[in-house]
Amino acid sequence: GASSESRDSEEVTGGISMELTLKQPTAAAPAPLAVVVREARTGREVGASDIPTLQLLPLMAEVWRDGFLRRGRTTVDLADLKFTAQVASDSQRPGTTLVLGARLQGAPEVYKRFQKDVFTPLAAACCAKLVETGRLAADTEIRFELIAPAGAPAELNAGSAADANSRGYPEFPLARLLPAGGYSEDQRFRSSLRSQRLCYGGVGRNRTTPIPDNPVLNQADFPVLYTRHAYENADRFSRAGAMAVPPAESGCMLLGYVCVSSEPSDCFVVVTEALRIQAAETKTFSLSLTSESWTRIERYLAAHAGAGLKPVGTGHGHNFDPSANGSSCRFCSKQASCELHTAFLSRDDENFMNAVFPSHRHPFQLAQVFGVGVAGVGRDALFSLRDGRLQPRPYHVIETLPDDFLNAEQHTGAAHEKIRTA
Repeated sequence: GASSESRDSEEVTGGISMELTLKQPTAAAPAPLAVVVREARTGREVGASDIPTLQLLPLMAEVWRDGFLRRGRTTVDLADLKFTAQVASDSQRPGTTLVLGARLQGAPEVYKRFQKDVFTPLAAACCAKLVETGRLAADTEIRFELIAPAGAPAELNAGSAADANSRGYPEFPLARLLPAGGYSEDQRFRSSLRSQRLCYGGVGRNRTTPIPDNPVLNQADFPVLYTRHAYENADRFSRAGAMAVPPAESGCMLLGYVCVSSEPSDCFVVVTEALRIQAAETKTFSLSLTSESWTRIERYLAAHAGAGLKPVGTGHGHNFDPSANGSSCRFCSKQASCELHTAFLSRDDENFMNAVFPSHRHPFQLAQVFGVGVAGVGRDALFSLRDGRLQPRPYHVIETLPDDFLNAEQHTGAAHEKIRTA
């Protein structure tokens, strides 16, 4: 996976914090927003961990992005919103869903559901701490649930971390860039996606009041488009490490624009360039950017500042065999039907994205992974924020941009030649 040097430590504070505050089970004391770990067989509470506000920031950013930015309210910043949190239960288990509400003065409150699975890493870290301190046997089957204070929904504040620059998105009709038939037409670059559920309207302050189950908006992933040239360069730069002995990771910065469209109404990302990452420390399973790597990236962005070009994500290659050592895949009789591949995000990749593109500042962040399937077949996947995590999503590759797309002549020809030699 990718990683960055200590120079990015200031940005790391905007990522997910996994600091734990373990506390003894208390039946009577009101609990903050937290995960509670229980023995699966008896239901006995064995420990709990508070959910830090920093870990809720990606969820807040997602509600902000889908409930405001994508609905044309691009002058709204994350810091302008007041958030509330409620915990909902299903008919079988308590504490299965976090319902996050966002309120802007004079506008309807927006709600979005997040399944408790978002907090599985936090619950796992809590269990590991309990095992380490002798309070939980390593072979104990456990489950966890979410809890929130009784009564009024817990109020959350994004605070000083929410300094995202949502203003100034360029405008362009999305319909002019899409293939005939719309965004879902291109089957080659589609991946499975789940619809997002955004609920508008009042949710009662009583915790027993049902959360609205009939959303006004069924929200799919925001559109992402590559120009053909940008996609092919991203593929080439990311797979370049496959030629090394042994194979190594390599990659690029994805540059482009987050745009606003009124036809249809949405925000979308156009990736117009791929800038090769150079002077990095590369290994088979890692790509670490050095100070020289960052200097070259910053120098290129400064030289093209007039074009409004911005980093929108990263691309990198997992140029190793799915079996890690190659032996089992090479001689396996199931090659023809096997779906094993390396186009996935590792924990290091996620940490890198949280550091360089924290979601509360970059809610449209993209991570492209170019991997390898069995028998050396190339596979790739694009990831963006959904349900609080970076998850696979669809994208389009378009041949060219219209001549009037944001002074498109600044991003073609000579500029692409500079990318190849940067």
